[in-house]
Amino acid sequence: MIDFYSESLINKLFRTNIRFNTKIDLDKVERAIKYAKKYHGQQKRDTGELYYTHPLEVAHMVSDHSLKQIRLLLQYYMIHLKTQN
Repeated sequence: MIDFYSESLINKLFRTNIRFNTKIDLDKVERAIKYAKKYHGQQKRDTGELYYTHPLEVAHMVSDHSLKQIRLLLQYYMIHLKTQN
């Protein structure tokens, strides 16, 4: 089942592909979302939100930036995750 955050991000990335003539692999994005849900599906943040929705919201916000900037942000995010776990 696809949730609001996932659907919103995938739709925005689809539009980004068209608008900027990019080749973001939406299948990989969907697989990553399914993976996150599998391992963090019912885990909640201190705010009560589902754990996996935060990175989806951030990805949605930064998807208007250049792909180079997004790659850099994703690298920082991965480092952030490693330091939290």
